[in-house]
Amino acid sequence: VRIGSSCAVESLPPHPSSCIVNSLESFQEHVRMEDLSPKPSEAVSEDQDLADTASKLAIQCRALSERVATHTQRVKNSQELLGGEAATLQRELDALIQRFEARRGKEELYEVHNTLQRAKQIFEGSGPGDDLRKLLPAGRNPLIIRLLLGKTTCLTAQDRSGSIKIKEEYYNFKDTNAVWFVVFSAVLLAAHKLSSRRLQMTGKLSLQPPIKVGVQLYLCWLMYFYVALSLRENVLKANGSKFRAWWIHHHYYSIGIVLIMLVLPVDSPAVNQHCERFLSWCVCQGVIMMMQNRYQRRRMYTRIALGKNSNMDIVAGESSGTSGQLLMLLPFLFGLQVLQMYVGLTVIFETKHSILISEGWLEMEEHTSDLRGSRGACLCGALFVRMAVGNFLALVGTLVSKRQYRLAALSRSHSRQALTPNNGSSSSKAE
Repeated sequence: VRIGSSCAVESLPPHPSSCIVNSLESFQEHVRMEDLSPKPSEAVSEDQDLADTASKLAIQCRALSERVATHTQRVKNSQELLGGEAATLQRELDALIQRFEARRGKEELYEVHNTLQRAKQIFEGSGPGDDLRKLLPAGRNPLIIRLLLGKTTCLTAQDRSGSIKIKEEYYNFKDTNAVWFVVFSAVLLAAHKLSSRRLQMTGKLSLQPPIKVGVQLYLCWLMYFYVALSLRENVLKANGSKFRAWWIHHHYYSIGIVLIMLVLPVDSPAVNQHCERFLSWCVCQGVIMMMQNRYQRRRMYTRIALGKNSNMDIVAGESSGTSGQLLMLLPFLFGLQVLQMYVGLTVIFETKHSILISEGWLEMEEHTSDLRGSRGACLCGALFVRMAVGNFLALVGTLVSKRQYRLAALSRSHSRQALTPNNGSSSSKAE
C-alpha cells in the first residue's frame, strides 16, 4: 500500500491552476517581445524620413553654394571695375602732381598743393574706403616671401580692420621681443665676462660649455626674430605702410650675421672675442630699440590723429615726431652707430691676416689653425661696418627730408600770408 500510494502520488496529473499560471506568463512574455520589436510600417516610415531629410540638406547645400558662387563672381567683377577706376585715378593724380612740380615756384599755387596732398592721402588710406592701392593689380612678392611662403601668396587684407590688426600685432611683437633682446644679451654678457675672469684666475669651473650653448640658443632666437620681423614688415608694406627700404635690408644683413656666427667653431679664440663684443652691442641696441618702440607708438598715433600720416604708416622711431623729441634720440642713435662701426672695424683689423694668407682657400687648413673662426669673424665685422654706414645714411636722409619738408611748409605759410593782403586790397579796389 505504501509503494502503491507513492506511485499514485507520482503519477498524478498537474494541477489546473499551475497550468493556467504558466500559460499566462508565456503569453505576457510573447506580448512583451512583440512590443519591443519594430513594426514593419514604423521602420519604413523612419527610413523614409531620414532619406527625405538628407535630400533636403543636400538641396540646401547646393543652393547655398550657388549663391556663394554668384556672390563671389559679382564681387570679382566689382573689384575689377574698381581696380580699373583706381588705376586711372592714380595715373591722373601722378600726372597732375608732375604738372604742379613743374610750376612749383609760383606762390598762388599753395592751395593746389594742399588739395593734391589731401587727394593723395585719401587715395593712400585716409578716406573711408581704406587704401585704394589695394585695388590695383598685385605686384611681385619680395624675395623672402617667395622663398618662405611661395609666389602666389596674397599679403593684403581687404578691410581696414584687418590691416590695423596686422599693424598692432607688429607693434606688440616688437615691444615684447625688445625686452627679451636686452635680457638675454645682458645675462649672457655677464656670464661670459664672469666665466672669462674665473678661467684666468683659477682655470676651473668656468662653465664655458653651458655658456656657449646659451649663446648658440640666443643666436637661434635672433634668427627667428629677424626673419619674423622681415616677414611682418614686408606684409605691412604690401598693406600700405610706408617706411624706408633700408630698415628691411638692415634685417637681411642681421640674418646673414647670425647665420655666419651659428656655423663658426665655438672654441675659436677669435669667435669668443668677437662674441663678447657682439653681446655688448646687442645690449645697447636692445635699449635703443625699446626707446624707439615707445617713442614710435606715441608719435605715430599723434601724427595719424593730425592727418599727417595714414592709418597704416609705420616709420622708424628716429624718423617721426617733433624736432625736440627727435633731438633727444639723436645722441643715442649716433652713439649706437659709432659703437657698431667701432666693433666692426676692430674685428676686421684683428682678423685681417686670415684673409690675406692663402692657406685654407683651396685646401683644408690644419686642425689647430683658427683660420675658419678668424675669417668668419672678419666677415661679420665687414657686415657690421656695412650696417653702420647704412644706418648713418638712412638717419641723415631722414633728417634732410624732414628739414626740406619744414622749409617747404614755412614757404607755403609765408606765401599764404603774402597773398592775404593782396586779396584784401583787390577787393577794396573793386568796391
